[in-house]
Amino acid sequence: MVLFTLLVAGSVWPNVLLWRDRSIRGVPLADVMEMGSLALPIGTRTRRGLVRAGPVMCAGMGLLTVALWVFEFVSGVDNFLVLISLSLPVLALCAISIVVFNRPRMLVPPHLREDLGAWAVKRQER
Repeated sequence: MVLFTLLVAGSVWPNVLLWRDRSIRGVPLADVMEMGSLALPIGTRTRRGLVRAGPVMCAGMGLLTVALWVFEFVSGVDNFLVLISLSLPVLALCAISIVVFNRPRMLVPPHLREDLGAWAVKRQER
């Protein structure tokens, strides 16, 4: 449980930097994160979509971490756990929507809002 919490906490900082459009040695963080996923057998636009959806996925993992800690240490919080269990699928659908359509724009980092989703790129290639 502690290791899982540390892993989730370690993923928060890069997503905060991604939202602020920081760079590493002059290279934008979005490009660095995209290069980090080159080993995945997916297309370029999907990799870029995963970078755009990073903050939403990080929020879902944070909610899951809070739910696990509450479930372990507090009794009688069934309503809280139901709320979190209902919000996780919504966040998952938002992440999928960001990868495919780049919508809703308010959940995408500001400097990546003009990117096209994987669906729009595929339609342009036709």
